[in-house]
Amino acid sequence: MDRYLFFSAEAESPAGYYLMEMWNPVEMDFNATHIASEYGDQLDNICIVFICTSEQLLSDGFYPERKYISHKKRFADYRVHIPYVEFLESNPIERWTLTSNAVSRVLSDIQRKLPAFQADKLLQDILAIVKGMS
Repeated sequence: MDRYLFFSAEAESPAGYYLMEMWNPVEMDFNATHIASEYGDQLDNICIVFICTSEQLLSDGFYPERKYISHKKRFADYRVHIPYVEFLESNPIERWTLTSNAVSRVLSDIQRKLPAFQADKLLQDILAIVKGMS
């Protein structure tokens, strides 16, 4: 992975399409203008996967959340739930809020595990790109 920030989705249709239409441009703009060392020297890559699927699949054990940091390989891999029905029934602004809150939770957890990580700065830089796209 040569990008610092990577977004993906494990989602039922059409949520996956909406998520990637929203977050792929953010990822591209972010990686074109920012580098890992701006946020500390602990991680070279952060992967955030939005899980947006029916409650039935979740209750059947599919798509569990994941919070993984490899200190040796210097990457974080997080999979975080987004409520499927709420996401689909939301307007675009509410969708940004749901997903941005999930990103915030991920970054806060990384900072909890790696206290020197500058989660607030990273979140502000991501949200600045999101705002510029609105």
